[in-house]
Amino acid sequence: MMIGAMGAIMYHRKTDWFCKLCGHPVVAIIAWILFFTSGLYANYIPSPLRNEYIASISLLVIVAGLLRKPILENKVMNYLGQISYGIYVIHPLLIYVLTRIVQPARFMTNNVATVVVFVTITVLTIGLASLSYKYFEMPFLRMKDKFSVVHSSNSNS
Repeated sequence: MMIGAMGAIMYHRKTDWFCKLCGHPVVAIIAWILFFTSGLYANYIPSPLRNEYIASISLLVIVAGLLRKPILENKVMNYLGQISYGIYVIHPLLIYVLTRIVQPARFMTNNVATVVVFVTITVLTIGLASLSYKYFEMPFLRMKDKFSVVHSSNSNS
């Protein structure tokens, strides 16, 4: 908790070195990579330091976002935002199914199985969410405009 408090104070006071560090695109990209891959190597971080490590990486990611560096403003991220509901709905099912399929596979080590499951779930989730958005969500979004009622300002009289 102290890491977040210190980060908030330094951000609020616009501490020069802190804002330069967090706002640097390379630092932000490395922080995102460390954040998303931390589950793969978390067991190698000593237990008393694990929470502080995750808090520090999270702080870098959050402050980089607050400084409005447009690292995540691109067509790919905008598209993922469009299909995010499908991702939200589909990914738990895929996680359940694929972990059941890969778990009995004794020919893979734990780390290899983890990477295989992660990559497969990510690719399948995005693919199925794209199909869901195009063939399921879009028709409903078009119908919404057709059936929505627009009240004029004089309709209350």
